[in-house]
Formats: sequence, structure tokens, C-alpha cells
Amino acid sequence: DFDNQVIFYWFELMDIADNSVTNKPIQLEVDTIPSIIKSFTTMKHENHLMIEIEIIEENFYAVEYIDSSATKPKWRTLCSSLSNNICNKRITLSLGQHDIIIKVSDKAGNSAIRNIEILI
Repeated sequence: DFDNQVIFYWFELMDIADNSVTNKPIQLEVDTIPSIIKSFTTMKHENHLMIEIEIIEENFYAVEYIDSSATKPKWRTLCSSLSNNICNKRITLSLGQHDIIIKVSDKAGNSAIRNIEILI
């Protein structure tokens, strides 16, 4: 109900003696819509994977990926900013099968995910 609106919130703490304290109201823009991946292309060249993603998102935060086939999988950042709504990056992969999850997220924590499987 509050998507794309500005809301104010605050906290009030009260003890058993009815003493209370309230913080200053905080303004927050509400975003409940996940990012939209408009286009997603990959191109393999030797042990490199070129990734180009066109994203529609007003409150863009980052594009991250994880290779779940890696020995120690961990989230890595592909892009922390966009150029004309495009994230364009090259990643280096070892030989073998890779199961990669790409996650596009906004500042509110909403995300869109794409999975790719590739053999290097």
C-alpha cells in the first residue's frame, strides 16, 4: 500500500513506571518492487565470461554473483553502479562446470535473480 511513498517512523520506549523516550521521526521512501532484468546476455571466451545486464531500477544497489560450484563459494560484486542502466563485466573462471547465481538488488533489499550454468 505504501510503495513509492514517503513514510515516517519512530520508536518509543516505556518502562514499568510509565517513563518514556521517543526518537526523532525518520523519513523513509518505501520500495517494495524487485529490480527488473530487462536483458541478460553472456559470452564465453576461453576462461572468461562476459556478462551484460540491462536493469530497470530507480534505487539500484548492486549486481552480485556466486559460483556455487566453487570450492569456497562467496558472493562477489559485479557492479555497484550502472552506466545507462547497464552492468557490463568480465569474470574469470577455472576450467570445469560452473553454476552461477546473479542477483540484482536495490537499496531496500528487493532482488531479482538469474541462474546460469556454463562449462569452461
